[in-house]
Formats: sequence, structure tokens, C-alpha cells
Amino acid sequence: MLVDRSLKAAASGLFLAIGLACTPARAEIQVQAAKITAGELWVLGSADEPDIEITLDGGFARRTDGKGQFEFRIIHHPATCIVTLRTERQERRAVVAECGQQGPPGLPGPIGATVTSIIPGPPGMPGPSGEAGPPGPAGEPGTPGPAGEAGPAGPQGARGDAGAAGSPGADGRPGSDGMKGADGAPGEKGEPGLAGPAGPAGEKGEPGAVGPEGPAGPAGPPGAAGEAGPPGPPGRPGSTGPAGPAGPAGKAGPAGPRGPAGSAGATAPPKTPARAPKAESETGSRSSRRPPPEPDPDPDIVR
Repeated sequence: MLVDRSLKAAASGLFLAIGLACTPARAEIQVQAAKITAGELWVLGSADEPDIEITLDGGFARRTDGKGQFEFRIIHHPATCIVTLRTERQERRAVVAECGQQGPPGLPGPIGATVTSIIPGPPGMPGPSGEAGPPGPAGEPGTPGPAGEAGPAGPQGARGDAGAAGSPGADGRPGSDGMKGADGAPGEKGEPGLAGPAGPAGEKGEPGAVGPEGPAGPAGPPGAAGEAGPPGPPGRPGSTGPAGPAGPAGKAGPAGPRGPAGSAGATAPPKTPARAPKAESETGSRSSRRPPPEPDPDPDIVR
């Protein structure tokens, strides 16, 4: 048994080496391993076409990775122990190692003895066809088939005798309107009819000329007070106003120091009594004592 296994392994390796050696050098599909192991067909290899679809024996498909590598682990036993790998533009065949090639079908074995058993055996092979028997009796007539298509029309026959007059037919369609006749004489004026409904509004006409200005309407009620606007610029200084009334008299100041005594004067002649002068009004005295008003720097501002 060990010798047989060694011979089979050597033969498989030889087939694999022959398959790899017989592959043209220009093929770009490389096979690193192709064998049956652990009950599966394992094929490992690479192609020069990354990220493409590659098929095995036309029934199993995989995609190569970014480096073009691929791997098949499938339940498949090729009958000839040779698999075909194919992409869109190339193809590669490889021999599968540790694969038992299917042999030709053997001769049929002898017929075994008949054994009566409760469980029936499998059905046998169909026997050869026998000779044809004599023809059987004629059968009953079948049901009539569907009517066939109508044949072509025959030639026209001779004209027959005239028949009896038929009943009058239905009235025909009214004829077309005749030509318009001449206008007749105008009739008498009838009574005015009822006013008809108002017609649709016409299109808007062009604006007319501007009329004369109408009289001014009555003054409307005063509107609500608006918000206060921003202060305006300062106005120009106004003219100096009239002098105001004199203020009240101030308090008397303290007495000053006494002056030196004067020299004695000559004796004056006697005087006649005279009227005392009218005292000036307090207002006048005050006005005379009030200093003149200073000019207003901003005469336009109402104070």
C-alpha cells in the first residue's frame, strides 16, 4: 500500500511538472499549487491582471486581489485531473496532484442468481425491442373538424328579371342651403324691445387730458405727533434786547474813616429858605446805578 501511494504521488508530481513545463512561456497565469487535499480541490496562483474575474473549468469563479493573486478551495474532482484557468484575455491549464484519473467503463458483470427477497431490487436494463405486430382493427370515425376558410368569389351570373316595385323608402337627408335671395322692402318699425343684458367690459382706453384743478377739500384732522427730530444747528446771535428793570438796592456799606478837619470858611450871607429838590424815584436812581447790559453771545436763541 505504501509503495502504491508513493508511485501515485510520484506520478502525480510528474504529471504536474509535465503540465507546467508544457505551458507556453508567454502565459501570464502562474500556478503555485494544484492538488486535492482535505477532501477539496486546492488551486493557488497569480495573474498579471489585478482585480479581475478568473474561472476554473468554466463553472467556478473568483476575483484576483490587488496583486493578482487568487485561490480556489472547492468541492470538485476533474475527470482528467487537468483544470483550465481562464480570464478575459488569457488561459492556462494545469495538472492536479494527488488526483485519481477516471478510467474507462468496465464490461458488464455476470447475471447473479435469482434471490427471493421481501425488498425488491433495482429495476433492470430495458430489453431489446420486439418485432412489430399486425395492424389492429379500424377505429370509429372521429368528430368533424372545424370549417375551412371561405374560397375565392365565383364569376358574376347573368342579370335576372326585374322584380316588383318596392315600398317607398325613408325620407332622404335635407339638401344643402340654396343661394340667398334679394333683400325685401323694409317693414314697419316695431315697438322697442326689452333692454338686453350688459355686454362685457371693453378694453381700457387711453388716459384722457388732465382736467382743471378742483377746490381744496376740508382740512383733515391733525395727525399723530411724530417722533422728535435731531437738534438743529445753533442759530446766529440775535440783537441786544432792551435793558431789564433795576434790581433792588443793596445794603449800605460800613462807614468809612473820618477825614481830616477842613479850614474854617468865610461867613456866608443869610440864605432864603428854598424848596427841597424832588427826590428821584427809586427806580431812576437804581437805573442810573445799574451797569449797562453785556452783549448776548447767542442772540438767535430765545431765552
